Amino acid sequence: MTLGQVRAIDLRHYSNEHGLELPMVNDLFLNADGYLWLSTLGGLVRFDGTDFLSFEPEGRESKSINFTCAVSDEKGTIYAIGQDRWDQKHLFSLQPDSGVLVPVENSSLFPMAIKALLPSNSGEFLVISLDEQIYQYAEGKLKWVFKSPDQIPIINVKINQKEFLVQNSHHEIFIVDQEVNSKRLDPDELPSIEPVHFDGDEKIIGSLKVDIEEEQFFTAQPSLLPSPVYPFQAGKYFRFHQESRNVTWILKNKSIFCHDNNSGDWKDFSDLLKDFPKAQGIKCALVDPFDQVWIGTNDGIFALKPSFSISKSLFTKKDHLGNAFSFRGITEWRGQIYANSYSGKVNYDPSGEEESLFYKSKVDVHKLAAHCSNDTSLWLGEGQKLLRFYDPNTPPHTYPLPSLEPFPYKSLEIWAISEDTLGKVWIGTNAGLAVLDSPDGPIRFLSSPSNPSQPVAKINHIHPTKNGLILATSLGIRYFDFVNGFQIENRQHLLLEKLTEGISIYHLHFDKNGDMWLASHGEGLMRWNSDFSLLNKFGSSSGFSNKHLHAIYEDHKGRMWIPSENGLFLFYPDELRAIRFGKANGLSDEEFNRISHFRAKDGTMYFGGVAGINVINPSDFYQTHPDTIQPLALGTAQLTHSTQKKSEDISLAVKEQNPIPLNGSTTGLTLTLLNLGGFGEFEYKWKEEDTAWQKTDATQISLTKFPNQADELLIRAIDDVGQIKGYLALPLHFQQDKKGWGKLPLWLSGIVVAAGVCFILYRQKIDKNTLPIHPTPKPTFIATQSVEEPIDGFVEKLEEIVRKNISSPEFGVTQLSEALYVSRKSLYRKTNQLLGKNPNEIIKEIRLEYARNLLSIAELNIAEITYKSGFGSSSYFSNCYKKHFGLTPKEYRKQLSQEKKRA
Repeated sequence: MTLGQVRAIDLRHYSNEHGLELPMVNDLFLNADGYLWLSTLGGLVRFDGTDFLSFEPEGRESKSINFTCAVSDEKGTIYAIGQDRWDQKHLFSLQPDSGVLVPVENSSLFPMAIKALLPSNSGEFLVISLDEQIYQYAEGKLKWVFKSPDQIPIINVKINQKEFLVQNSHHEIFIVDQEVNSKRLDPDELPSIEPVHFDGDEKIIGSLKVDIEEEQFFTAQPSLLPSPVYPFQAGKYFRFHQESRNVTWILKNKSIFCHDNNSGDWKDFSDLLKDFPKAQGIKCALVDPFDQVWIGTNDGIFALKPSFSISKSLFTKKDHLGNAFSFRGITEWRGQIYANSYSGKVNYDPSGEEESLFYKSKVDVHKLAAHCSNDTSLWLGEGQKLLRFYDPNTPPHTYPLPSLEPFPYKSLEIWAISEDTLGKVWIGTNAGLAVLDSPDGPIRFLSSPSNPSQPVAKINHIHPTKNGLILATSLGIRYFDFVNGFQIENRQHLLLEKLTEGISIYHLHFDKNGDMWLASHGEGLMRWNSDFSLLNKFGSSSGFSNKHLHAIYEDHKGRMWIPSENGLFLFYPDELRAIRFGKANGLSDEEFNRISHFRAKDGTMYFGGVAGINVINPSDFYQTHPDTIQPLALGTAQLTHSTQKKSEDISLAVKEQNPIPLNGSTTGLTLTLLNLGGFGEFEYKWKEEDTAWQKTDATQISLTKFPNQADELLIRAIDDVGQIKGYLALPLHFQQDKKGWGKLPLWLSGIVVAAGVCFILYRQKIDKNTLPIHPTPKPTFIATQSVEEPIDGFVEKLEEIVRKNISSPEFGVTQLSEALYVSRKSLYRKTNQLLGKNPNEIIKEIRLEYARNLLSIAELNIAEITYKSGFGSSSYFSNCYKKHFGLTPKEYRKQLSQEKKRA
């Protein structure tokens, strides 16, 4: 398996049996609200990822009208073209609050006979008239932009941000800019839009013959063809480039091909449609923001979601005895990878991708550690011997371990090797620490049990420091000083040894903040902050389904790759969340071995298991598994009351962020999400509450408890890999109905208030003589002392942390307080004292300033800026921006454009 390769396609089919009453689909359209609209024989259908809702015109002939395309304006009105049985085309409209398609006749807005409608930007679209002219609709007005010479039929339009390309049936291509200037392009003037280039004028892809000259820049647009209902009969194909995945799709008739633009390989997935004969052929297609390809056919719609391999696999074949290669130590020497395995010592040359054995040794000897610090020597452990290779083709120099009472000699094993700058080789064994002082000298042990019953720490990993070694052992962290040996005086070192006593640690890593991360067996992942004497533990609540972790490697994004006994984990420190990878993600196996891991100089990571080595390059991984988080869309919001049988629809109030009135009879709030992404898991929580994420596999979220102040409900969608792929932040402001207080007699209200005051004074008196009780925070903190953050540099540190997490919508006061190692209460007190603002206001202002800078970048649209600056929805971002700067983002960008023109 190759890294980034398309492994499989998850196919979802929706037709009559799923509630699609009008299954003969002619066109697909995604509107700004997140719905997928289907233009079908008989009407329009709206799909939210779960349910279908049909809209039909009135009249006896309605069932025979073929709707060929649909678009939406900025107010949510849907416009569609319907073709009757006499092939006459008619314009229809569907108002947001209506359930019926209404013909639009002799409209002052649309006075021309219309051939097709094409969506462009959000709330805008192109109108192509029957006399082959193009108009642009925006903000309730039509603007003429292009006329095809001699009324030659327009068959394709490709819309870009600054211009669009038009192709007619004579294969002429015109470019039209924002000032509606048009120019006919010669073949050598055509821009290179997509990365797939072919040699010659045509390409054979499987059974497809693709005309490159004609189709290099355009994909089929059925509504512009002479027969929009049967586009595959015209020999057209659909072509989509998915930049985030760097793959290109080519679809035609019943053929589905995927091109890997990295390797140049084609994959044929045409068999996906073989079990659906009623589909007949692919009539329309589009790619959604969740990297899915949607296909419309005569048998409903199909969603194609590709899955990609995260790694490249090495040594997956059997050895000469028919056994799998089970690996131990891995290292890099002279640009090649060397490793110990039970099948022998192996070598891998990345440049030539060659796998081979390089040195034969006894089969029954336990081959473990591997190490290399320079090009001079390669060190490998083999049973009770340390091997030093100067050349892979000549026998190594051998250094035997000395005897150590009371251990049987054959039970000694070398688990870790580290060579320092002075030439000393430090050796971690199952009987303690040993050292080879010089190339000529023997190995000597530095630690041994004082009596036979004393437990001995097996040294799994050696981390060199300036003055000594940090040892990850089977009994916890141990420090070794080059001068004082194991006699440690540093208070923090002694404290960590005490806190990890008895915990089997297999690896450690220091992040860029200076925190030490520990991979343990039994306690999961741990983080040690020496400044605050805090040891954090992360287990199942953080996503670790296995607590036997072997190693920690940090990539260029600050995420940590952690192999375990059951799967490979990717840990997000800023979210304190791990996702798991296994065979389903292209790994050769899910059981990794304890000391079989290594990171090369170029950042490539090698993880050995019981059936080969998995190679992961983080840069390539993030290309096929991007961090892109798309906005989730809210369908409906319903309030339920104990005094009413029917729920109260407050969808509009939620979307417009109006206050939501609650009273004593309110029992719950139910939110329904759109789920075109086909997500099987959602998580949600209140932003300002220090609680764990709640999980659900349904698109409905039911809330029965509400915050006492304005808050945001954070919702995120998790894909089948475990990555966050969808996000929604709903600002909700609940107002408690206090009318009931007015019904109380004045004397009774006074008694209630007086009783409340007495209770508060009583609690204050009690609190002076008792210790405060706090709930255990998540993750678990082991604190040994109280440390107060100094005021100096506090504001700068705060701003730095916010900017670092600015693209994370869920980053709020809780995450900020954890990053600053202060309580929420202290954070509120300090920000009010230093800046006169609460933390929420500061975070929001930093986000808005960042967004303002992004708005000057023309290539970014408002939606992209919304999520780059960490706002959960475009409407919320727009409201906050206008409150702060006095203009909406769109108005500010328009102002910038006018200023540039004047300049």
